[in-house]
Amino acid sequence: MNKLKQICNVILISSLFVFLFTQCDNAVNKALKLVAQETNKLLPMQYDASTTLLKVEAEGTTLKYYYEIGDNINFDAVTSEANKKQVQENLLQVLVNSKELAALRTMDVSFLHEYKSKKGEVLMSINITPDMYKNYKPKNESLEDILTDLVEIHSKTLPVEIAPGISWSSTKVEGGNTLVYEYTIPKEAGVQMDSNSAEVKQKLADGIKSDNTLMNVRTKGGNFKFVYVDANGTEYASYTVTPADYK
Repeated sequence: MNKLKQICNVILISSLFVFLFTQCDNAVNKALKLVAQETNKLLPMQYDASTTLLKVEAEGTTLKYYYEIGDNINFDAVTSEANKKQVQENLLQVLVNSKELAALRTMDVSFLHEYKSKKGEVLMSINITPDMYKNYKPKNESLEDILTDLVEIHSKTLPVEIAPGISWSSTKVEGGNTLVYEYTIPKEAGVQMDSNSAEVKQKLADGIKSDNTLMNVRTKGGNFKFVYVDANGTEYASYTVTPADYK
């Protein structure tokens, strides 16, 4: 069981405790402290190439998540209003649709997400209140619009080095229904890629399933294509992940 699934199970079990046995703020706080305590045993956990969840705290009826943003990303893009709105939208979608968080929603828990640089500078802070998730209405966007928005957000932070000598180069929309990720891996990096590898494709599908920023794309039945090129831009491997692979 990976860390993300373990965290979901911790939240689910503690949430059921809240739902079945408590109705007051003090009791909710005790349950949230339990969630934080058990979750912190699994941290730090890397969410993506630039973001790491460091710790979780409980204060009153608020669950606080603290993230660290790596130096390999454009901080101006992180702090932009467009990015903040997109992150807030993603957090709301996860919160509204998560079975693990259902009991906490019932108990009017708030969720604070704070993102800092490695130097401790607060880059972004998003507080999700009960009113926000109870009155939430998802945007009625087409799949192509959703993909285009993601590409625009990515363009502000790419290229980014995700491992020594290996870069996430770009994203683009293909055919109105496919999000294409391009990675540059020089031959000297010694990474072997096989387009027919079922194992690699399954790992990519698992990553798509657990990536909260892709929830809208999954809901709309979007496709994902991962393209790997050498330093000269010559493609040597690619994988396409369809809804049949990640659902």
